[in-house]
Amino acid sequence: PDQAEADHSLSLLLAHEPQRHRVTRVSAASEALEALAGGDFDAVLLDVGLDQGAAHDLVIQLRERGDFGTFVVLAGSGDRGSDLAWLHAGAADYLVKDRTDAQQLERSLRYAVEHARVRAELRRSNAELQRFAAAVSHDLRQPLHLVTGYAELLEACCGSELGLELLHAYTGDI
Repeated sequence: PDQAEADHSLSLLLAHEPQRHRVTRVSAASEALEALAGGDFDAVLLDVGLDQGAAHDLVIQLRERGDFGTFVVLAGSGDRGSDLAWLHAGAADYLVKDRTDAQQLERSLRYAVEHARVRAELRRSNAELQRFAAAVSHDLRQPLHLVTGYAELLEACCGSELGLELLHAYTGDI
């Protein structure tokens, strides 16, 4: 498969639902860095071609900068090691050009976008739950600190009058 075939698949995808897709094409890593820094993208279709190492380095650089959401890898060839390496790097999917048609490409991108949306919602929900847990924890600890403080005050001022055994009977469970 060559660039013309990849372009053909992308053209079929865009023809399938042109109103749903806005495409920004770049041909170099530097252009990708610039485009992703200045744009708001739902997903990235990363055509890795023959140089998967350079594409992998680009993904790492983008992840470190925080400019990168979800991405689908479109490769010229595929083997179990490559697809797993890309999935471990964060790819939502790994497609092989000569085994992928426009419908599969569209579905993969749509699923990648939906999975990214769900992950973002889970992160928001988790952050909200952590804030709630912190507030509840504080609210539960505050009365206990007051009770403990009063028990210590009772022991300090009245311990000798009550006797330690009786005082510990009152305050031992606190």
